[in-house]
Amino acid sequence: MKKQKRFLSVLIGIVMLLSITMGLDYSSYALEPTGQCGNNAYYSFDAETGTLTITGTGSTYSWNNTSGETHFTNNPFYKQYDIKSVVIENGITQIGSYAFYVCKYITSVIIPDSVTSIDDYAFYGCTTLKDINIPDSLTNIGVAAFRDCMNLLNVTIPNGVTSISTYAFYNCIRLQSITISNNVISIGYCAFEKCESLTSLVIPDSVKNIDFSAFNGCISLINLSMPVSTMVYNGVYESLHAFRDCTNVTDLTVTAGDGEVINYTDSAPGGTDIYYQYSPWYISRDKLTSITVADGVNGIGNMMFFGNNIIEQIEFPESVSFFGSNIFDKSNSNLKTVKVYNPSSDIGLENLVKAMPIGSTLYAYESTGIKAFCENSGIYFVSLDNADCEHIAGEVMCENIVEPTCTQSGSCDEVVRCSLCSAELSRERKTIDAAGHMYVYKGNDYDALVYNCYVCNQSRYEYADELFEFLILDLEVVYNERVTTTKYNDSSLYDVVTDGVINAKDYAYLMRMTK
Repeated sequence: MKKQKRFLSVLIGIVMLLSITMGLDYSSYALEPTGQCGNNAYYSFDAETGTLTITGTGSTYSWNNTSGETHFTNNPFYKQYDIKSVVIENGITQIGSYAFYVCKYITSVIIPDSVTSIDDYAFYGCTTLKDINIPDSLTNIGVAAFRDCMNLLNVTIPNGVTSISTYAFYNCIRLQSITISNNVISIGYCAFEKCESLTSLVIPDSVKNIDFSAFNGCISLINLSMPVSTMVYNGVYESLHAFRDCTNVTDLTVTAGDGEVINYTDSAPGGTDIYYQYSPWYISRDKLTSITVADGVNGIGNMMFFGNNIIEQIEFPESVSFFGSNIFDKSNSNLKTVKVYNPSSDIGLENLVKAMPIGSTLYAYESTGIKAFCENSGIYFVSLDNADCEHIAGEVMCENIVEPTCTQSGSCDEVVRCSLCSAELSRERKTIDAAGHMYVYKGNDYDALVYNCYVCNQSRYEYADELFEFLILDLEVVYNERVTTTKYNDSSLYDVVTDGVINAKDYAYLMRMTK
């Protein structure tokens, strides 16, 4: 019995020890002060400062096995929490896959100009990394190379990189700025997803494709510049579009790109068309207040800005040579002013005018021949031909007057023209308040006085019981007073005192007396 109790006590102790130690991470172990990390690459580690220095030539090891699974057995840096900084000296050309996988206390990395590739998952999970210099010599940033580097603040993609790989900077939640070189052609899926602190982004003209979810979750993005020719991912699932949840963009600049113009569609994507709801200007439709079309943009494709409902003005430079259909949603738009600086008559301005809401204003040259079409479409036309005149504002004139009725408000355009060249300087639609009814007394109907509006002939009735107190005060009529109506050839006397209630006939007589 004693042996059984002793056995149970030992067993319980082992279970308790296991329960305590199961939560501990034994993957981090003491790093040797020196060692080999590549065929011709070596490292030295200063435990006192936490500095790891890599020297030699060529590539460091890539810790993957042939089946593609991670293989960390021989990786001396795997989850090394003692490493605080990394210095890679000139001669190293490649940082291998998983090289510093989950070294979460590295704060800085110095990479020499000799390095051309940072391979897959090289700095994955380095959650404390703040600063890293990416040299101009670099041509490759691997898959998830900096994924979950949650304290990384700034990134510059060098000229040698042409493609930003998938998940390259995924979940870098404190990343504040990204500088992308003008040689990058494509941005992979989820490349910058969940970069929640990013406020400004310039996508260079070289970029032709942005894959799905590339900037998904960049919720602080306010200023965005991107080429008009860039393909925004048009996959089957709407939830995977490139700018999902980027709902706070207020300022958008559209640049020329490679000269091509993308058409958008209002149905499922197909061919080279893109569903307009994938576009960042639609996703930010409730915040986007400024759209700038940069000089060099060749044209505006179908439904280019369809869905944005608060933009008030937009200008198209002279380089814009054609306009697609349904550029704006005229039935759900706050657009007030559009300016077109191309003087040609062959740029499809009719398409633009058809997409503008009625009552908005188009500034264009007379040579475009669009003036008459504007007038027939309910769009105000303002000529740009006198732009060089030193305008002197004349008096405010009212045009396009809609007269108010008794119950409906009217409107008019308050227009200011130049007193020298007659160019229109401003036009603002003003509301004219309803005129209200103009009533005249027509007679009485039993216990009511009848009034008719002499404008619209609407009748109004006033009941005597409701007017008794007013009548006494207004005419200073007292009880037992008798009045005569000889003014109306009626010599009869009329007693206004009855049973305390004055009726419509009494009121009518008294009102006639005062005229």
